[in-house]
Amino acid sequence: MIRKIIFITLDLALIIIVGYFLIFGQDMVAITKTTDQYMTAMSNGDARTAYSLLADRAQRISSVALYEQWLQNDKFRYNYLGYEKMCVRWIQFEPYIGDRATADPPYTRTASLQSCFSYNDQNKAGGATVFLEKENGNWRILGIYITAYPTNAK
Repeated sequence: MIRKIIFITLDLALIIIVGYFLIFGQDMVAITKTTDQYMTAMSNGDARTAYSLLADRAQRISSVALYEQWLQNDKFRYNYLGYEKMCVRWIQFEPYIGDRATADPPYTRTASLQSCFSYNDQNKAGGATVFLEKENGNWRILGIYITAYPTNAK
């Protein structure tokens, strides 16, 4: 009897895990890809590509010119210079957001990503919290909070 309960519990756990990845797996890959593309564009000084990865709501309060200006600032650019790859610590899917009365923005699906970054400078580490919104089937960035720091401060 106990074996039967254990097998049923394990079966249910497996079904839940497989179901989770079937439902959220493609979104997790897309969220990671969007964030990586943004970081690569910023590392390469490509303001236009980085800006194109922003959600419409984020674009309304920013501009390509502002991104180009930020990339001229060495302290700002430090967060991106030498970016190579990211690791995902976690992704959390949020309930839909928006205002039904005004439909501005329309209800959309959101997610947050916590990541760590590798840089080509071994004396540098970093990470970010990224907030994303699903627009027309694509994940786009609402906001990103980056921290990069020297690993061997003298």
